[in-house]
Amino acid sequence: MQQVNVQTNKKRGFTLLEVAIAIIAIALIAGVIVVSKKLVSNAGDLVALNQADNNWQAVTETDIEEETEETLPVTSGLVLWLDAADSDTITSSSNKVSGWADKAGSNNLSQNNSDYQPSTAADTINNLNTLSFDATNDHLSLGNALIGSTENFTIFAVANLDVVGSNRFIVSQYSNFGHSNRTVFLILNQANNNISYFRGDPGFVNSGQVVSAGVAALFMSARNGNNLTIEKNGTGNSSNVSSFTVAQLPFTIGTGSSVQGVLQGHVGEIIVYNRALTDEERGEVETYLNNKWALY
Repeated sequence: MQQVNVQTNKKRGFTLLEVAIAIIAIALIAGVIVVSKKLVSNAGDLVALNQADNNWQAVTETDIEEETEETLPVTSGLVLWLDAADSDTITSSSNKVSGWADKAGSNNLSQNNSDYQPSTAADTINNLNTLSFDATNDHLSLGNALIGSTENFTIFAVANLDVVGSNRFIVSQYSNFGHSNRTVFLILNQANNNISYFRGDPGFVNSGQVVSAGVAALFMSARNGNNLTIEKNGTGNSSNVSSFTVAQLPFTIGTGSSVQGVLQGHVGEIIVYNRALTDEERGEVETYLNNKWALY
């Protein structure tokens, strides 16, 4: 009788070593996935993995913007921060602005006369909202002085002047041309189209930097004792000014309270410190503003 050998194949089980390798691989994959605030797209909805409990949760675009928004790098001595890109700080009706809230505290600017109110949502810089001033009478005022008569200061302004060739006030403590101690921290000098500082005596202190119509720029005015520095886009002049006092008149954006030298253009951001920032600090704030508004 012929003997038939029948060979059968049996499935081999996993060894302990193979199981261990599989567990390690799974752990590594999980470790890569579990990250804080990792954003993914799920059928058009944004969700994020919460590191606290490893659960996916819905998030809004606002949540993402708040997570990534760059913050002001220098806050010591900050007394005023006006940001037109932040819609929560603007009070308006039919796009006419009656109030601009201070992000640094309570130095809110206002304008109760609807004929004098600047506009919002009309112009942008780097696709960010600005406040527009009409060259007729638009201005916002604090109602009192912000900078003391002998106080050091550093003032930054992001603005776009629609026209040049005439005096245009951006930031001032000012009442009228008859006031001997009027102060304009940032003004366009019609004689040379320089961004300048102006006070009753000696008059204009120029930056040596010409302003071009329709080109947004970062303007800066700073006092350190009797030294005054005026800059456009990080470049300018420093001058020694004797008998240096600042008029104790309403702090105003756009013009003096008598509607002189009215600004024609739009303003994105104003930042004021009640001290002289160091060169390093000024550079940090300038970098923050330039990155945000894409100025130079």
